[in-house]
Amino acid sequence: MRSCAVMIRTSGADIFHIIKALKGEELCFLRFLYTLPEEFSTDCDIRKLWCDAIGNDQDMPGEEKAVLREFGSILGTSDTEGQLVAITSQLLRMEELREQRRLEYMQKGKLYRSLGVMAGVSVGIILI
Repeated sequence: MRSCAVMIRTSGADIFHIIKALKGEELCFLRFLYTLPEEFSTDCDIRKLWCDAIGNDQDMPGEEKAVLREFGSILGTSDTEGQLVAITSQLLRMEELREQRRLEYMQKGKLYRSLGVMAGVSVGIILI
């Protein structure tokens, strides 16, 4: 999102230019981008395609999908400053989600490490 904000701030990039640039960065966690067109077409509803592509990504958690859907609806809908303010808001939401995922990882990681140690001890006792 930060790179999108930079593109909008510096060159007033439209959604198609942003999609093309993000595809070039080969962001593996944004696989849905590769199904989107890079060129404008009159028969293309890019916002619908954006939402459908995100919906079809099975690996992305629901909260992240919601943020990215809203992000796609922001791009190209207002002047540069309006888009930048909205992107800043989306960045804050993504930071909150990142922190939430980090805490979940810490909690679940601790559980799985404990289970691993207990399983190892159990196998050791069984073998003795």
